[in-house]
Amino acid sequence: MKLEAKETIIEVNNVYKNFRVYYDKGSMLKEQFVNPGRSRYEEREILKGVSFKVYRGETIALIGQNGCGKSTMLKMLTKILYPNRGTVTVNGKVSSLIELGAGFHPDMSGRENIYINASILGIKMEEVDKRIDEIIRFSELEGFIDNPIRTYSSGMYMRLAFSVAINVDADILLIDEILAVGDQAFQEKCIRKLDELRQSGITVVLVSHSMGQIKEIADRCIWIENGQIREDGETETVCNHYEEAMTRRREERDELEEEQRIQEIETSSEAVALEKNSVSNDDEIRQKDLNIKREQILQNRKQKQEAFSNKWHGGGIQGKPLVTVAIISLMILLSVCGNIFVIDWEQVPEGILSISEKPFLVKLFGYAFFVLGRVSVPLLLILLGFELLQGDYNSRRNRLYYYIKVFLPVFITWEVWVMIYQFFFFVWSHREFDLLIWAKEALIINYVELGCLWIFRFVMLFMFITPYVALVLQNLNVGLLRFLMIVTWVLIFLFSGLEYYGQANGGGSSFPHSFGTFRYFFYFCLGFLISRYMQRIFKGRKEVLLFILSFALTVWSQMFFDARGVDYLIKPTFFGISLMALFGFDLLIRFKLYDMLPKLGRFFSEIEKCVIGAFFVYGPIQLVLMKYCFNIEKAHSESNVWLLILLCLGLWISVFAISIALVYIFNSLKRRIEAGKQKKEEQMMLRR
Repeated sequence: MKLEAKETIIEVNNVYKNFRVYYDKGSMLKEQFVNPGRSRYEEREILKGVSFKVYRGETIALIGQNGCGKSTMLKMLTKILYPNRGTVTVNGKVSSLIELGAGFHPDMSGRENIYINASILGIKMEEVDKRIDEIIRFSELEGFIDNPIRTYSSGMYMRLAFSVAINVDADILLIDEILAVGDQAFQEKCIRKLDELRQSGITVVLVSHSMGQIKEIADRCIWIENGQIREDGETETVCNHYEEAMTRRREERDELEEEQRIQEIETSSEAVALEKNSVSNDDEIRQKDLNIKREQILQNRKQKQEAFSNKWHGGGIQGKPLVTVAIISLMILLSVCGNIFVIDWEQVPEGILSISEKPFLVKLFGYAFFVLGRVSVPLLLILLGFELLQGDYNSRRNRLYYYIKVFLPVFITWEVWVMIYQFFFFVWSHREFDLLIWAKEALIINYVELGCLWIFRFVMLFMFITPYVALVLQNLNVGLLRFLMIVTWVLIFLFSGLEYYGQANGGGSSFPHSFGTFRYFFYFCLGFLISRYMQRIFKGRKEVLLFILSFALTVWSQMFFDARGVDYLIKPTFFGISLMALFGFDLLIRFKLYDMLPKLGRFFSEIEKCVIGAFFVYGPIQLVLMKYCFNIEKAHSESNVWLLILLCLGLWISVFAISIALVYIFNSLKRRIEAGKQKKEEQMMLRR
């Protein structure tokens, strides 16, 4: 009789898989310098050169202690994860029973959820129509199948999910710790169903800690220990060896715990004896009382400090809605301030004097608003780096996904908006539509000089190079990265900023001031550095103080240069602005908005969805309001500082509110349209 060659359906060849395990670092800047080489994470090798083959129709079990790499191996077979080294070859259609009930909707009935869950598992509607009676019968939920799924118990929920998943036509079935479904009778029924699938030629790979089930189901067993295969062979033999090893380890652990308990008893007895001997000494007793009182005072002080710190201390992303809203509102303030106080205008309109010829209070408030608005530019670039540079761009597939799903939609939105912007000015100022100007602005060659939209040129540039910048930065040790950022800040911000003061006192210029793009790139990388810190750079109170000092220094600097007649205007590349951006971003991003003020947190989360759109529309809105609602020339002619301040604040609030309202209305209409489409699709599905 001629033996048939076994067909290999799964081949795992010398597979290695690493994961990064993150942990907290010291929160203070001092601790970062004391331990510069300590990384924020460590690399853990989960699988270390695993190799095995699975033949068609075979049922194998993966066993081992928690964390040895069993589930990681299953996820690589399903292509959820990929190995760092080695190859995983799967020849056939795979169905995984890893996450039962994925896609179940609690308010829909069990019957409706069968169709939803089956579509996620790749079963067509026609196939579900043929199998639905069998699925319901197998789940034993005939009397509850038309009830909402939220009324099911956990056992009923798992029964229905298993019944759907087990009806997938596949060559390979992967099972991860899900055989404990329902009661004992139903578990036996599931095992019988698996036997039927095995007899039909389906290959089964399962992970379980139940040795009884494994011995009953599996033809072969692989024991994984410390990321390597310790034994691969007949199920009964491997399971017996595994159970013996676990028994020995439990006995050794029990002996060790008993020894530790005896040592603790002996130690406590010695401590009691020493305490009895010391009680006789009155001086020592009084000293002990003083120490206790001193410790209580220190403890109370520490608790108060921790209570204040916890108000600001967060994991790193709680305040993101607050950051986004702050950035757009400050950008609008910057644009409004430039119009009201006539700051940073190349051509001053006729009849309006420049701020240098205004009273002291006008200069002070004008520059204060202007400096606050300037912080929005570095904040935006820091947030961009914070959000994008943490991503996984190691594979070509991930980079392609980023360009298609993230970069391309933003770029298309920009192209459409530039077209709308050109049309707006065609109507507003009777300007002819110039295709060449449109192309240059759309392709980020020309600045779009409306509000703060010029910054979008850098946003698009940095978004385009994000995957490759991230690959470089993620491979740097956090201590080295921190050192490079500090040196860069000193060179391109501090030295050039101090040289301005030298020029104001009659000195010459020797430091280059023309690498603005590089300074913007510094903010982009700074966002990634902040994301690497699990805790704060400083405590909240210190950051508030440093932000205020940086703000005061920056405003004073502009007043100083203005008094000396130096041609100088604060830009986002000034070193005082860089400090304000760093401390301000770290304050906002780690603010526990939901914990402290849940209602306000939900409000900012809703507003965050609208401010991105407000970024594009506030410029035209501001032009309309300035023409029809706010008389700037009259306010300047009266030279009333408080009128100018109220005018600035009124225009700022109006532009922000109208921009948010317009985008909110647009989003509401969009959601209603999408909800209507979804409802129609659900109705069509139910009719079928």
